[in-house]
Amino acid sequence: MARAPPNFEVNLDDPNDARQAATAVLILSWHFQTHQVPRTRQLVHTCPFTGQGWVDDLLGGKCIRMLNNMRMNVPTFIQLCRILRECGYIIEGPCDKVTLEEGVAIALYGLSHDLTQRVLGERFQHSTETIHRHDCIGAIDGTHVSTSMPRGEQDAFRNRKGMLSQNVLAAYDHNMRFVYVRAGWEGSAHDSRVLLDAISNPDAAFPTPPAGKYYAVDAAYRHIPGFMAPFKSGPGGRSQTTQKGLFNRRHSSVRNIIERTFGVWKMRFKILNGPMKNYPIEAQRNIVVACCVLHNFIREMQPYDVYLPDEVNMDGGGTEGAQMPQFHVTPEALHDWKELRNAMADHMYLHRNE
Repeated sequence: MARAPPNFEVNLDDPNDARQAATAVLILSWHFQTHQVPRTRQLVHTCPFTGQGWVDDLLGGKCIRMLNNMRMNVPTFIQLCRILRECGYIIEGPCDKVTLEEGVAIALYGLSHDLTQRVLGERFQHSTETIHRHDCIGAIDGTHVSTSMPRGEQDAFRNRKGMLSQNVLAAYDHNMRFVYVRAGWEGSAHDSRVLLDAISNPDAAFPTPPAGKYYAVDAAYRHIPGFMAPFKSGPGGRSQTTQKGLFNRRHSSVRNIIERTFGVWKMRFKILNGPMKNYPIEAQRNIVVACCVLHNFIREMQPYDVYLPDEVNMDGGGTEGAQMPQFHVTPEALHDWKELRNAMADHMYLHRNE
């Protein structure tokens, strides 16, 4: 039985949470640099081409090299480092072994290619002690990210496919950017329960839609104010009317953005596909949030994304047709919300050829 764990959530439209998310990136960078492994008495990293030298070579070389290795082009990488330095997220000292640029490169390289500390240590020549539309405002769905758990805690994190994962809830805007992410739920938890916990918790950072606005959600969630679900299928799996069928097809095209975003996100950062390394669960949650922050930064800085033209794995991780746990909505509000969906379907049908 899934239980509500200590979650890590951020509203990426909120300045305070944006700072928290940036901190997550730095925590993750620190984790890659300080994760402890057994000491070795032999000097093994003797390559004259240091990690900083490699980063400098990438910065001065062809842009495609930086893009292939760090998932960012050179201007984006420089801008990220500038923000982290000028906003005071990290303070560099004259005795630091690793520069900010090299620290960011270590984190990006590890996330993008799912590398172990030993491989990162060899690449950067550090010891393994050092390397460790309309009124629709967006869409919501859940996805599963590989996780590693101690044997005694694995049952709760085993999803319906039998794999160990954490269930991640995310909200996106129409530009394929995260606006909210909630990481840390066990893989056995249903998407609808994770959303219910987010919207019913007064201390959560969930960005509630303004009156009359909504997120597009799939059939795994209830159709309630603020969350627009498709019409349920009639006999034979078909929508009950032509109008409802047209609505469902257009609704699906809007919701397709979140499936594409999940696919691009996982293609960019291979560490999300697993199997996840044996990091502490706090670090695994930080990995998810840091990848969301970096995805948004890349979307802002690089309008042309090499991953978007390619076909992506559209796995939202939901369970079609499951019922969302009860959430208090007055009968009048629920009736009005259903009537709004009917009116939208009728309007789409009448203007289908325009």
